[in-house]
Amino acid sequence: MFLTQENVLLSLQNNPIFREFPDEQLSILLKDSALKTFNKRTCFISSNLISHYFYVIIEGRMKVYFYDESKDRKITLFILTKHDVFNVYNLFDYTSYNVFYETLDDVTVIQTPINRFKKWMDDNPRFSSGILHYLISKMKALETYVTASCLDCTSTKLARLLLKNAEINSSLIDGLPHKEIAQYMGTTRAVLNRHLQKFKNNGIIEIHNKTIRIVNLELLKKHI
Repeated sequence: MFLTQENVLLSLQNNPIFREFPDEQLSILLKDSALKTFNKRTCFISSNLISHYFYVIIEGRMKVYFYDESKDRKITLFILTKHDVFNVYNLFDYTSYNVFYETLDDVTVIQTPINRFKKWMDDNPRFSSGILHYLISKMKALETYVTASCLDCTSTKLARLLLKNAEINSSLIDGLPHKEIAQYMGTTRAVLNRHLQKFKNNGIIEIHNKTIRIVNLELLKKHI
């Protein structure tokens, strides 16, 4: 998709975090920002990318993950999509964290220097309310994720994920390798593949070109 200045402004206007602000203030923010596209599989481990900029996703998907070096295991905490933001840690001067970011598609973002975004925040104090609601929604999602990881079996976790994917028009996991989906569920690719095959054999789903389509919603819901 070719993005014009009007497209980017419209994206901010439709973003729940920014939609309360007048066009004038959004335009001021965009003047201090740049539109960047990061290729698929870009890892945000550069201190410059993470320390100096705040990001708003315009299109594409990015995973936020934790990596245990001693076990060589990754667990995906969030998959960020359109209207999500990242690097909130540095925006609020909290630098003690141990998560990494990696693009799952070509990802287009609004990239704003942290110091310029802080100045814009000072001029627009209502932003604090919007970002607080956003962070609470992420905390609730993480709470649900941790609870499911501890209490739900793999079939239930898979069924919930497929329903969630369907609710947001297949923009969450469609096209992702099974390894990525497994990391998001907190399991292994082999275990995920076994349960996908079971769902397929039972007539619950169809799989074509890395796209999982629900064909029997009622049977799927029985696994929740």
